[in-house]
Amino acid sequence: MLLDAGAAVDGPPGGRPVLAACQEGLTGIAELLRARSARPDVADAQDQRPLHAACLVGVLPLVESLCNANADVSAPWRGKTPVQLALGQGHEHVAKTSATPRT
Repeated sequence: MLLDAGAAVDGPPGGRPVLAACQEGLTGIAELLRARSARPDVADAQDQRPLHAACLVGVLPLVESLCNANADVSAPWRGKTPVQLALGQGHEHVAKTSATPRT
């Protein structure tokens, strides 16, 4: 409803809807926002990006969706890449997917 009314899909400064959806593991919401042209690499004030959050929560379809949208798999957050974040949480299945840049 808000998107239909013209709400910004990348959110206002400090608010990142795609990142929030990824932090909660909400693949459907993230994909809805992406379908409305939300950028896969929009970062918050701490430079966390949606792929970082998706790797931390370990939701494989979410990680695949972001990687297929050309999210930056090498972007660091708190000194770690998305792959390192996934491995640190024991999400090896996610690390394998996010390890390969898409072309």
